Amino acid sequence: MKQWLIICLCVGSFVSCSKNDGPETQLAPDITVTDDTQLSTDTNAPKDVERPENDLLNTGDSSEESDTTTVGEDIKTTPDSKGVEQDSDGPPPECTPANQAEICKDFNNCTDDLCVAGQCENPAIVGCCKLDKECDDGVPCTVDECNSVKGECIHSLEDNNCCLSTDDCFDGDPCTNEICIAHICVRPQNADCPCVLNSLCNDNNPCTEDQCIKKVCSYSLKGADSCCVKNTDCDDGKAGNYDGCQQGLCWHAPLNCSQNSDCSNTDPCVTATCSNGQCNYQEQSNCCAANADCSDGLTGTEDLCMNGECVYLIAAPKLCTN
Repeated sequence: MKQWLIICLCVGSFVSCSKNDGPETQLAPDITVTDDTQLSTDTNAPKDVERPENDLLNTGDSSEESDTTTVGEDIKTTPDSKGVEQDSDGPPPECTPANQAEICKDFNNCTDDLCVAGQCENPAIVGCCKLDKECDDGVPCTVDECNSVKGECIHSLEDNNCCLSTDDCFDGDPCTNEICIAHICVRPQNADCPCVLNSLCNDNNPCTEDQCIKKVCSYSLKGADSCCVKNTDCDDGKAGNYDGCQQGLCWHAPLNCSQNSDCSNTDPCVTATCSNGQCNYQEQSNCCAANADCSDGLTGTEDLCMNGECVYLIAAPKLCTN
């Protein structure tokens, strides 16, 4: 039995050695064949081959993989800030008016994104805000806030008596005149309209009794000797005095003087000067202490004294039923 086995091995070895008449095939010296290695006659089938550790094609650990493949001269690419890959050693892409919104964007709502002569510029926008304190408008009755998303200041009125213009004072009542004075709404009663309350007849004069009688405003002096409506109400009959009416109260000043300070004056609507030993008192135009100080001579206007100044409003149309 052993003899037949030896003969078969010899014959098999002879056939495998003489089967290929072509040139002898040499195995690569770095390929290791073990007893467990399976040889296949299929030349297209993949073969398990051990590669050296320094083999450039060795995949190894995925964490050690390089983002850069070297073939000949090294070429390195890096993404720019816009997500577009460009040569890391080269200049950034040039901007144009067509792409300035994308290329020149600096993500700042208070700057413009512009392309000027191929270069990005981001000038500040005048009036743009980031904080509430940048929106102070100097008006005490407004709430000043900054819309940081749009970079815009918002000024809200605290109540219906606060105003930035006369339009903010409109109340829809045809018997009131609306006016904005020093950012405060004033709504005096229209003289051509019937009154219903005494408070609607206020003439801002402390010396008058303001009453609504039969739906008509009536004003009468309270009777005090010092109360007045106009300067002539204060005449004391003394030739050496100047008689004036200030905020409904009479005041008297000397006429003789040697300097301006001798000409006492408590009326803000009167300018006092000393000239040639005589005090001169000049009333300022459009200045007032009460409604009675204001008169434009027109029947179609409401004559009012507001904060020391005369205001003349066009009277609203009379109410009618037919």
